[in-house]
Amino acid sequence: MTWNTDPALHQEKKRELPPGWRWVKLGEVCEQYRKIVHTKSELADSLPYLSLEHIEANTGRILKEPSMPMEDEGISTTFEFDNKHVLYGKLRPYLNKVALPTFRGRCTTEIIPLLPADGVNRAYLCWILRRSETVGSAMQEKTGSRMPRASMNELMYLEIPLPPLAEQKRIAAILNDQMAAVDRARTAARSQLHDANALSFVYLSESLKNGKTTEIRMQECLIEVSEGVGNSWAKLPVFGATRNGIAPAKEPVGKKPERYKIVDEGTIFYNPMRILIGSIAFVDEGDTIGITSPDYVVIKTRTGILHHRWFYYWLRSPYGENFIRSLARGAVRERMLFRRLATGMIRIPDWATQIQFAQELYGIRKLVSTIEAQLQEIEALPASLLNRAFNGEI
Repeated sequence: MTWNTDPALHQEKKRELPPGWRWVKLGEVCEQYRKIVHTKSELADSLPYLSLEHIEANTGRILKEPSMPMEDEGISTTFEFDNKHVLYGKLRPYLNKVALPTFRGRCTTEIIPLLPADGVNRAYLCWILRRSETVGSAMQEKTGSRMPRASMNELMYLEIPLPPLAEQKRIAAILNDQMAAVDRARTAARSQLHDANALSFVYLSESLKNGKTTEIRMQECLIEVSEGVGNSWAKLPVFGATRNGIAPAKEPVGKKPERYKIVDEGTIFYNPMRILIGSIAFVDEGDTIGITSPDYVVIKTRTGILHHRWFYYWLRSPYGENFIRSLARGAVRERMLFRRLATGMIRIPDWATQIQFAQELYGIRKLVSTIEAQLQEIEALPASLLNRAFNGEI
C-alpha cells in the first residue's frame, strides 16, 4: 500500500460501536489499485474507457456506455479496473462519484480503483465512501481551484466502522433496497415537478388565446428599479437569481451595500450576464422581502397594463426565451441591461384575462413549492440512512 501521512489528521469522531464492530483505517481494508494502461497500447484498444462524466453523482450509476477517449483529451495513461474494484472519483469528492463496475475497463486518473481486502464487502465499502462524514473528513488539496480533489493519502488514513463480513453484506443489501426506493421517489417527484412547471406554459398559451391581446413595447409596461436600499440593507437577506428562480445569494454584500436594490412583492429581477440561460427571479405574494446586487436588473410592472406574476411566468417560458434571444447579440456572457429589454415588443392579453390566469399560475406555484419541499426531504434521506447504517441502527 502507498498511503503515508499524519494519522492524527482528519479522523472521524470516535464513538462506541456495536458488539463485533471495530474501527479500521481505510487503507488497511482496501488498496489503491493503480495498474497503468498506456493509451497507445493494444490493451488500451481492447478496454472501454470510463471518465468521471460516466458516473452519476450520489447514486454511482454508470450513465452511458464507456468508450475510447478522444485523441484531443490529452490522456497519456489510464488505470485498469474490473468487477472486483470500487471506483472512487477524487475530483470534487462532494459529488460522491463512487461506482461498482460490472466490467473490465480503464479509467481516467481522476478515478482511483480501490481493491477491497479479504473480509471486506465491496458494496459496503462503496456505501461508506458515499457517506459525507467519510469524504468530508479527508483534507482536500488547497490549490485555489474551484474543483478540489480529495487527498487520497488522507482518505486512506481515515478510520471507518467495520462490522463482521455477514453484517457488512446485510447492511449493504438493506441500503441497496432503501436507496433504490429513494431513487424511485426522487424520480417520481422530479416528474411531478416537470409536469407542474409545464402546466404553467399551458396556462400562458390559453391566456393568449382567450381574450383580446395587444402588442406593446416593454418600456410602456415596465419600470426599472435603480435606487439603492440605503442604510437598512443590514436588516434584509440577500437574494440572487438562478435557473430555478429566487435563491439566497452565494456571495456576501459588496463594498457599497447601501446600493443594493430592494426586492419586494411583485418585483422581477435577473442577472444581466446570465438571463440568456434563465437566471430570472420573482418575489411573489407571501415571499420574504430582501435585497439584491446593484449589478442586477430589477423591474416592476405597471398595474392595469401588465400583471407581475403573468409576466414572470411568460419571461421564463419559451415565449420569453425566444423574446430574449431576439434581443441578444453575441455570446451568452453579453449583458442584457434594461434599456435593451425595454426596446422589445410583447403581446399581452387584456388586464382581466391576465388577472384570471395569474391566479391559476399562483395555484401552480403553490403546487411546485409543495413538490420542491418533498424533493428536499427525499434528497436528505440518503445521508440519514447512511448515518443510521454505519451507527449500527438498521
